[in-house]
Amino acid sequence: APLDAQERDWSPKRPAWEVYTDASDTGYGFVVVRRGGASVTPVVVGVPFVRAERALHINGKEVVAIDKAVEYLVAEGAKDEDIRVWTDSLVAKQALAKGMTMSVELLEPIRSVLCRCRRRGLRLDLCYVPTDSNPADAPSRLQHRETFQFMHAERVLQEVGAVEASVVDLFANAVNRVVPGCRFCSATSELGSLGDAFAIDWKRLRAWKWVNPPFSMADRVITKIQRERPQKLLLCLPEWTQRSWYPRLADLPIKRSWRFEGVCYKGADLTVLPAPGWSTRVLFVDYDGRCS
Repeated sequence: APLDAQERDWSPKRPAWEVYTDASDTGYGFVVVRRGGASVTPVVVGVPFVRAERALHINGKEVVAIDKAVEYLVAEGAKDEDIRVWTDSLVAKQALAKGMTMSVELLEPIRSVLCRCRRRGLRLDLCYVPTDSNPADAPSRLQHRETFQFMHAERVLQEVGAVEASVVDLFANAVNRVVPGCRFCSATSELGSLGDAFAIDWKRLRAWKWVNPPFSMADRVITKIQRERPQKLLLCLPEWTQRSWYPRLADLPIKRSWRFEGVCYKGADLTVLPAPGWSTRVLFVDYDGRCS
């Protein structure tokens, strides 16, 4: 089914943005390496697929990964600019470059990408990268989070009096959990995991809850907090004031907050999130009825 792709210039020579994308059976990932026409410290994102996305063929998942990457760049302010997108899926590359597909399953994700680009005046340069050379491969398999750790977590936990035995890291794995030996929730079927964080009632968890989710899940996390009204929760998110979810933080019962400038994440490969110049906030949220 052909898609309307009129007035689309798909071959920018000097992109303002550059991003690598990939998808796996587990999730999608993308790595932003160029922002505003300049190279930047890579911004790495890896997110599990929701149920409807998991049912897609891998080609559909690859297009979804590109759509999510473009959505992220739009939220970062991309408008009337060129974006170079690297993918290891020739099917996704060719379908988007043509602006049409014979696959019913690919129709909606392709339309989403094209419409998003048209609304913001974005021009895509779709390029192929072999899987072995694609930095978004590990994030799509959620392997990138095995190295990333928030650098100031120990200080925050000490200041609120949390100890190893009384902390649950709701978005982690056995390697990067906020405190070695603490309980954790993982989106994958990992030994020792308490399960998917979104399938657990956070209010019933009496332990301190460390919540440092993939940033694309921030809105969903805030909704869950407001619905379940948990106690002793520490929410860690970047200070992205232009995101739609950011104003919602003011509606939470915040007993205390911390603000950390610049590089706040570290990994064995020296990759950092967020990039220098950004700030990260940690909010002590508690629905105990005594917050002002």
